[in-house]
Amino acid sequence: MPRLIAVLLVCLGLLALPQVQSTGVAQDTTAPPFEQVKLTPDMVKRFLASFAQIKKVGTKYEAQTDRSGPPSNGPMAAVSAYIQNKQARAEIEKILQANGFSDFLEWSRVGQSVGLAYGFVRSKRSPEELQQQAEQAIALIRENDRFTAQQKERMIALMRQQLGSMSRFTPLPENAEVVGGMMDEIKPVMDSD
Repeated sequence: MPRLIAVLLVCLGLLALPQVQSTGVAQDTTAPPFEQVKLTPDMVKRFLASFAQIKKVGTKYEAQTDRSGPPSNGPMAAVSAYIQNKQARAEIEKILQANGFSDFLEWSRVGQSVGLAYGFVRSKRSPEELQQQAEQAIALIRENDRFTAQQKERMIALMRQQLGSMSRFTPLPENAEVVGGMMDEIKPVMDSD
């Protein structure tokens, strides 16, 4: 699971990087909100292949990477640093294109969607189960005589707000199904160092 978190953070970090054109001029871009994409088995396979190749590029450029920021763990955690290296970036762009990705944004969104679905499938808990647990907790709040009506309202509103935030990070059902059917292929890549 730590590798999954690292992947998601790296993908978010890549989204925040300025997109550099071949002229070397950075465009002002901001990280778009997380947006799941509907996964297909082909997209997952292409992401996994590119992920492994990008890790190799990271290892190759590790010594040339500016590590002045917070410490990172493993080559994927360093992507946001070595992507600034012109040679590494060119190699990574070729990898993305060879694997059918138009740019980092597309690759990152696919990676985030894979990572999110992978985490849910590994947890063996469905979004429906989480929803049921939240509803049970709300029912317990309503039944608790130690709280005033106003306290209950606030607690239930807070729980519903948190549930709404959590649902944003719930995989699309079809993504969980695609990833669930590919766990043997995904696990070695997502859990590797």
